[in-house]
Amino acid sequence: MTRALLALDLALTVLVAGFWLGAGITVAVRQEGAGRRGALVGAALTGLAVAATAGRIATVAALAAQGWWFAQEKAVLALPLVVLPALVAVPLAGPFLVAAARGRAATPSPAVRTALLTTGYGAAAGPIATLVVGYPATPVSGLVLVTLVAAASGITWLTVSGRGRPVTAGALGVVCLLAVAIPAGSAWSRTSDLAGGHAHGADPGDAHSGGTHSGDTHPDGTQPGGTSVAGLRTPADAEGPLRRFVLTARQERVALPSGRTLDAWTFGSLPGPALTVTEGDLVQVELRNTDIATGVSLHWHGYDVPNGEDGVAGVTQDAVMPGGAFTYRFLADVPGTYWYHSHQNPAESVPRGLFGTLVVLPRPAATSPDTGTSTAGPGPGQPTTDPGTGQSTTNPDAGQSTTDSGAGQSTTNPGAGLSTTGSGAGLDLTLPVHTFGGVTTLGASDLPGTREIPAGTPVRLRLVNTDSVPRRFSLDGSPFRVVAVDGRDLSGPSEVSGVVLRVPAGSRHDLAFTMPARPVRLAVEGAPWTGLVLTPPAAPGTAPGTAPPATTPRTGVPDVTAPAGAVPFVDAPVLDLLSYGSPAPPPEEFGPLRYGAPVPAEAFDRDYTMVLDRQFRFVGRVPQYAYTVDGEVFPHVPPLRVREGELIRLTVVNRGSDTHPMHPHGHHVLVLSRDGKVPEGGPLWLDTFDVQPGEVWQVALRADNPGIWLAHCHDLTHAVAGMVLHFAYDGVGTSFGVGGTTANHPE
Repeated sequence: MTRALLALDLALTVLVAGFWLGAGITVAVRQEGAGRRGALVGAALTGLAVAATAGRIATVAALAAQGWWFAQEKAVLALPLVVLPALVAVPLAGPFLVAAARGRAATPSPAVRTALLTTGYGAAAGPIATLVVGYPATPVSGLVLVTLVAAASGITWLTVSGRGRPVTAGALGVVCLLAVAIPAGSAWSRTSDLAGGHAHGADPGDAHSGGTHSGDTHPDGTQPGGTSVAGLRTPADAEGPLRRFVLTARQERVALPSGRTLDAWTFGSLPGPALTVTEGDLVQVELRNTDIATGVSLHWHGYDVPNGEDGVAGVTQDAVMPGGAFTYRFLADVPGTYWYHSHQNPAESVPRGLFGTLVVLPRPAATSPDTGTSTAGPGPGQPTTDPGTGQSTTNPDAGQSTTDSGAGQSTTNPGAGLSTTGSGAGLDLTLPVHTFGGVTTLGASDLPGTREIPAGTPVRLRLVNTDSVPRRFSLDGSPFRVVAVDGRDLSGPSEVSGVVLRVPAGSRHDLAFTMPARPVRLAVEGAPWTGLVLTPPAAPGTAPGTAPPATTPRTGVPDVTAPAGAVPFVDAPVLDLLSYGSPAPPPEEFGPLRYGAPVPAEAFDRDYTMVLDRQFRFVGRVPQYAYTVDGEVFPHVPPLRVREGELIRLTVVNRGSDTHPMHPHGHHVLVLSRDGKVPEGGPLWLDTFDVQPGEVWQVALRADNPGIWLAHCHDLTHAVAGMVLHFAYDGVGTSFGVGGTTANHPE
């Protein structure tokens, strides 16, 4: 409903401005002796303007009922600027228009002309209030709009009355120009801090503000007694079986299975090597850069590493330039599905191929020496890559490995792709979906993949959306369970069918089912030429891999619209994860929260609101229709300040027409509500949550990972256009900066 109201309000804003300006111009140009036709047009436009204004008043009232964020600048700026002049214009112009329509009036008075045109100027301020001012409207923005309308009204009165001197009208014109030029110049000048270098997470007076160090601030960006992000790394004495990987970034021309070729940036393959480790491992990844001129880094999306390992250029490190290297170390202590990508210029580097998957498998099962039975967890598995599809699988042979993407080879066991679990063999596939220049791939293939799987085999499909837009998947042929989202197991997942999965940008969904005695198809909406078909062994007399046409789960009708050989997407309602699974209490560190019930504000140590929108702003000294947070763009969005141990509530409001997958680094959030509705299913822990147009999400975050953390929209085109902020722990500073003499560009 809110999304529709926002669209209706924007349409009415344009209509109100058009009708009032049209009425004013029609009346203002009317000459003595003119006929009834012009008067009738003026009267009709005025009537339409009044009706549209009334409609907008009702729409703004309805938006205010959904939340003051949706209506503030409309209610306090836009509507008064049109309603107040209209209260004067209608009584003045009404009698004239009626008389003129009956052929009994000559020319309109200067007062009538000025009143109608002034109302038109006020109405024209409506689109400016929405597209330029936005939320939150400030006294300064209100003063600018009032000044423009008043000055334009004064110029109109002087012109139509013939009483003004040119110097007076000229002075009012200068006032109009200054009312525009001063705020625009101020906004432009604020972008100069990128030319001189800007430290992420800074706010006025902060230790790491403006990329400079003053007073008692240390060269590492900290105050006395503070902590630098450079020191927030995995301890040198961390213990665990060491798993070493080398990822080498380089430019290369890559041929896809279809024969298409791409000029890509890779870590040695598309996608990058699949890193699969076991819970308890100590992971060490050396990043090297061969020839990516703009630099690279490695961010572990969804894996909550220490801040110094987060891989964000300009925040936790400098970008790795050609010939350089950087080593990341972290403990693999949380099993789940994750991915990695460059966070230096990611809006270009990720689409071009600098990404890969990370899977942390549960700790191997312990075996009782007395009984020989498994006592905990599934079995071990190590990474291999299926040569036919490029999809990551697991290998039952455990052991330490070193993978070097620069050498293009791995010393891991290249054997069978089935994972051994505590209950027997199964298939575990990691399936990143990605779009290269309009070509969608699943794994490394832009063609459908087929696998022959015996009926009864446990199957786990790990769906990873590496694109900047949500992707929808259908699984046809078997009921399934969603067992994990964003690397966190769900509580009590039940079998579902006849639904599709909507996976936000950057998010991961893990599906599990038992292979039936019929084909199972995984399809990606809008990409019928990719996908995966799992088939049981062929029956006697049947060609291997042969499968009957896909059917919809509701009608059983074969999909005859998909081209032969394609994997058709089977449309159905989207599974709502807020109503999926079984309720469960939150972990102890979330203290007073009762999941699935309204949470009082006093349960939180801090309460922040982020309003997402679009306005015209300067981004890097270039005016553009930017993506804003609370009306600001990076680097001017104030950071969210937290202290270690605090429980934070975030309210995220989307006033725009785009979906924003919000991704806070270094932390998972617990969903509290969406549009005021508390979850009815199991606890939902996310590292990327999709805030669709008109939605209001409330999430809880425990500040348990000190640092300066990026929080941004993972539609990377939105992030590079301004939708970036930070939450910064008190006492933490950074010496890394963005812009100026640095080569760091985290978005």
